[in-house]
Amino acid sequence: MIETQQRLLGIREVAALFGVDVSTIRRWERAGYLRSVRIGERGHRRFRQQEIQRLMDSFAEEERR
Repeated sequence: MIETQQRLLGIREVAALFGVDVSTIRRWERAGYLRSVRIGERGHRRFRQQEIQRLMDSFAEEERR
C-alpha cells in the first residue's frame, strides 16, 4: 500500500495564502470552514494542503456565481 504524505501548513502560511489575518483563519476553523490537525504538546494548528485547496475552490465557485 502506497501512502501519500500531505504537507501540513502553519496558520501564518494559510493566512498569507488567503491574504487575511491569522485571527480570520482561527474564526474559519471555529465556524467549520477549515479543519486543522493539532500537533505537539502545545497543540499547534496545522492545515492539510488538500483542505486549503478545498476552501479556495469553494471561494472561487462563490465568485463565479
